[in-house]
Amino acid sequence: MVRMIPFLLVLAFHLSFSIGKIPQYEDTDDDYGGHSSEFKPMGHQWKMQDFHYTPNLLHKIQTHYKRTVVRPLADNEGRNANLASFMVESSEFFKALPSVLKEIEGNLERILKENRISGIVTGRIKSMASLLEKMEKDGIKDFRDITDIVGCRVTMQTIGDILKFKHAYLRAFNKSVTEIRCYGVCGPAVGSHPRLKIAWPWKGSGYRRLHFKVAIPELKTAAEIQIGTPYMTLWADWNHAVVYKGPEEFQQNGNVEVYSQRLAEYYMMLDNIRDGIIPQCPPILRKSNATVIFGDKDWKLFGSPLNACLFWNDLRTNMPV
Repeated sequence: MVRMIPFLLVLAFHLSFSIGKIPQYEDTDDDYGGHSSEFKPMGHQWKMQDFHYTPNLLHKIQTHYKRTVVRPLADNEGRNANLASFMVESSEFFKALPSVLKEIEGNLERILKENRISGIVTGRIKSMASLLEKMEKDGIKDFRDITDIVGCRVTMQTIGDILKFKHAYLRAFNKSVTEIRCYGVCGPAVGSHPRLKIAWPWKGSGYRRLHFKVAIPELKTAAEIQIGTPYMTLWADWNHAVVYKGPEEFQQNGNVEVYSQRLAEYYMMLDNIRDGIIPQCPPILRKSNATVIFGDKDWKLFGSPLNACLFWNDLRTNMPV
């Protein structure tokens, strides 16, 4: 009976948010973090062709900027100077992205190790074609206003690990974090702050993760860090393929939306159950060298597990190889 207490507490919590609906923060971004296939393992050697860098696409982005920003300027000399500056900066911008991503990934890995949290860091650089499509679709004049061109994802075991990581990252990099979006992770009420946005029990039709927007002043833009569990990834990848990128009749169907929320509810309950009943690991396993014990060479793709307490293969759900 004692072992059932955590499960019963989780079930009561689950029923409480199912019965009473809590108002959500309205987020206009309908892309739920991107599909896992877009993210590469930490240490991936990014090349310009990885994000479809071509002179033709760069020219289209520069033409878009010229049409929406430069032409409305009254002063002809000012227009020419503005365009010339943008053309130089845009070319240098894309060349700098791999090094920016590498630095952010290194910071995330360091936070995990210093705080002894098991997690996998992956990264993404949005393709130039995707940027142009978003600019034209959303009326964005300058691609640097898109704040997830560079994105990192940290996948960890439990919601408790996410909250521990949240506090550790903010202690180290608080000044660079411009916005925190807490989708179904921090609870319905965690205080108020101008940079904090909360959605509970999830965003939209079921998205759950913690997001940080991190300033990159040297490029006049920001990067996005997503922190979640494997269950959050399973729901997001399903929704991305079936709803966000799926047929229009799926997007407009009420039954699909209801099912999406029920699926999110199911994964949320699994996360909550797991968070409450993972057994305490004995010291002898906590002190062990997991890489030697498991003997699996491909751990090197994702970083080594901290110890032998968990065979954390589930963290690799839908992770690219």
